[in-house]
Amino acid sequence: MEEPSPSIRRVLARLADMPVEKGTAEELGPARARRRARAIWADFWSGDPPAVDRVVDCAVPTSEGEVPVRLYDPASDRRRPLVYVHGGGFVVGDLDTHDVMPRHLALYSGRPVISVGYRLAPEFPYPTPVLDIVATVEAIAANMAGLDIDGAGLTLAGDSAGASLALSAALRLRGTPAAPSALLLFFGCYDPGGALASRSAHANGYGLAASDIRWFWRQYLGDQLDRPPPDVAPLEADLRGLPPVYLGVGDCDPLRADTEMLAARLRESGAAPLLRIWPGMIHGCVGMVRMVNEAHAQLADAAVWIANSRP
Repeated sequence: MEEPSPSIRRVLARLADMPVEKGTAEELGPARARRRARAIWADFWSGDPPAVDRVVDCAVPTSEGEVPVRLYDPASDRRRPLVYVHGGGFVVGDLDTHDVMPRHLALYSGRPVISVGYRLAPEFPYPTPVLDIVATVEAIAANMAGLDIDGAGLTLAGDSAGASLALSAALRLRGTPAAPSALLLFFGCYDPGGALASRSAHANGYGLAASDIRWFWRQYLGDQLDRPPPDVAPLEADLRGLPPVYLGVGDCDPLRADTEMLAARLRESGAAPLLRIWPGMIHGCVGMVRMVNEAHAQLADAAVWIANSRP
């Protein structure tokens, strides 16, 4: 079985020593899991962030109401944005917990990055989160957000549940004027009811407890989990007509098989996704730049791909 890299082993030791509540998200419940996520991701991983020329919190008026966003605007004449959807199992996470990934993507790509503060389950289950993202992308693509960007040809990106939501949004936007020109998806979960091999091989201690995966999906889908809609079960959906896709996942991630199977399904649909399997990496690795040098290389590689896929 694949083993974590030395840098990831140091991360795991640091996480084990953090003075935060222990247990799975299911054991903690939404409120306590959110507090823990903020302590780990906002206070530690997103602490001491690199400077971006302009960082602005605002709200985008959309058909779903005002959606909070954070704009990361580097000193660059590149105005085609990347819209970023944070992870957190549809239940935890916000603009602060996932500050570090869009910040570095803005610096590495030289493009404005807009992080979306969509509403969370279980208070706002499916389809509310994905509708928030679709409506925000539509507003940005139409240059209605007042952000001094060129919304045409935007890239849609996300990590973990955010990658799942970004893909769901892309499927809903396919064939419309707001359809993204590229998708950047880090370690998403694409099989709500699956019992894939990587989920058992790396079930505990690799950044995401496999036992939580179904619980997160239950908070998001409720009674629809046993028969999920096509846009949240892309391994069973029609994937034709999607833009170029970058897929990245660690080889020690419980969701590795999800990404590998999505790549296979995209190829069957006539696409040619770029698949990166990162040796020794766990779930959430791209957000661990504070301790994991490989995360810098992963984000830089994604930024180069963005530039090549959409100048």
